[in-house]
Amino acid sequence: MILEIFEADGYTLPTDIDVLLINMKKKYAAELGVKKINVLDKQDIKKHKDVVQVLAQQGLDALPLVKMDGKIVPQE
Repeated sequence: MILEIFEADGYTLPTDIDVLLINMKKKYAAELGVKKINVLDKQDIKKHKDVVQVLAQQGLDALPLVKMDGKIVPQE
């Protein structure tokens, strides 16, 4: 399972990200690969058209966005 975390320069994820990763590992019983992607870097973001669309609609307030195996995960 691959998690891609989309954030902007200077934005740090809440400290509960470790809890999220532990819970996901327990729930899905799979090894997790985690990759952070800077949405302000054109090279990093160009292949994530769905994330670009969300950012165009909601702006940086939508961050952090998380994709799991290529699909955006609802923030709940």
